[in-house]
Amino acid sequence: MGQDAFEDFATDPNVTKHVLRIQGTGASAPTKEIGKGVTVTRLGVGNYRFTWAENPGNFMGFPEPGKQATATGALKNTTVDSISYDAANRRLDVQLWSSAGAARELAAAEWLTFLVFFKRMALAI
Repeated sequence: MGQDAFEDFATDPNVTKHVLRIQGTGASAPTKEIGKGVTVTRLGVGNYRFTWAENPGNFMGFPEPGKQATATGALKNTTVDSISYDAANRRLDVQLWSSAGAARELAAAEWLTFLVFFKRMALAI
């Protein structure tokens, strides 16, 4: 694989971490600040697609993303979930939800940081 990866320790072998950081823009595609080899597009209200240029391996998942905003409490009680990873097209769709359970845009002064885990060998050990 042509992707840069660096040695790390994990409970499973051959795990890679992809760090992705996006800044909101309201009702348009967010700005990708971090995420080598990944593009981000907006599919709808608070619905974003990450697409990898190369196969990153077998998708393992991601923890709740880091949330940051210039206004205190702007992202309080929001959640993010995803649809199943599409391995054939190397993409992951995520959805941002408000505390009331409605789809919500990521505003201009708000950021989400994802740590997405992949395994470069079979998932079963």
